[in-house]
Amino acid sequence: MVDPGKLYGPYITHYRYVLRWRWLIIAGWAVAMVALTRAFGWLYEKAPESDWLVPAVACVFSFVIWIAELRNRQAIHRCRAALKTIEDKIIPSDIPKLLSGDIPAGGCKDRVKSHGFWITVLVLGSSILCGVGTAYLAYQGGKLQGYIGPGDLNTERTSMANYVIAVSTVAYVALTCVVVVFMYRQTQAQRETIKLQAFQMLATRMEAVRQDRKTVRSYFHQAKADQGSNVSQPLPPDVEAAADRVCREFDYLGLMDRESMVDHRLVDLFYSVPFVQLYEVGLGDYVQKLRMREERGPTHFWELVEFYGRVKNVPKNHPGLSGQTDWPPKPRVLSST
Repeated sequence: MVDPGKLYGPYITHYRYVLRWRWLIIAGWAVAMVALTRAFGWLYEKAPESDWLVPAVACVFSFVIWIAELRNRQAIHRCRAALKTIEDKIIPSDIPKLLSGDIPAGGCKDRVKSHGFWITVLVLGSSILCGVGTAYLAYQGGKLQGYIGPGDLNTERTSMANYVIAVSTVAYVALTCVVVVFMYRQTQAQRETIKLQAFQMLATRMEAVRQDRKTVRSYFHQAKADQGSNVSQPLPPDVEAAADRVCREFDYLGLMDRESMVDHRLVDLFYSVPFVQLYEVGLGDYVQKLRMREERGPTHFWELVEFYGRVKNVPKNHPGLSGQTDWPPKPRVLSST
């Protein structure tokens, strides 16, 4: 049976991919609208009878962008639905589920919905307004009421056209900045909530194998004391079963750490030190034997081995050994002091 935890990584990767496309879609639309606003000012001065083409293009372009965002939004919802299914399988019932509606109002679920709502208001609303502007300019023959003519643009007299061009540019830039900042803040909050939830799930899984870790650690320490540097293989059946369960959980931890599904600093403060110590006292030899081609092969416990490579310096930076009062900013980088 496939461990549901192994399925988390690909879905998280695809989730980030579609979220990145959302940012690209909105950013591209914003840049295009600002450029069209300036194009309207230029065309209004040079060929006012054709200026209605600009809002017409903006209307169609905004509508197409809205359709693209809707399709991308469906991909986001499909990813969340798949993640929810996995979450229901691997998170114990006593822990709130982030994607299942257990988080209080204002949490991740509401934030994700609000992104789509405000994008619709901004993009589809702009399409409608540009459509109205196109109809107005076509009816007026391309002229805005109060316009004073190309030759008078540099005079002190004012016109409705000057105000429309200036206000439209400022409004689009300001509104786009507000929406982008809003989405960024919401996304950051959502990301922190997801990481905290993932760490809660991780802590529950690691706590379930605490006794197994103690069994394996005690055996390796005793074997080292009795036999020197070489630990006998194979392990006793009960120790081997415990070691296999411990390795599976650390393999899962390595996946979550590599995919940045949990905060790296929390992982280092809680799990990296005991993991490295256990790996170096004997678990590493057991894993390397399993990964030989005549055994289970080099793909077995690959995440665990890669995780060790990333965190092997963390114990050396522990404040209890370094004499410092706190961890360094980057616990995984070997300090020169």
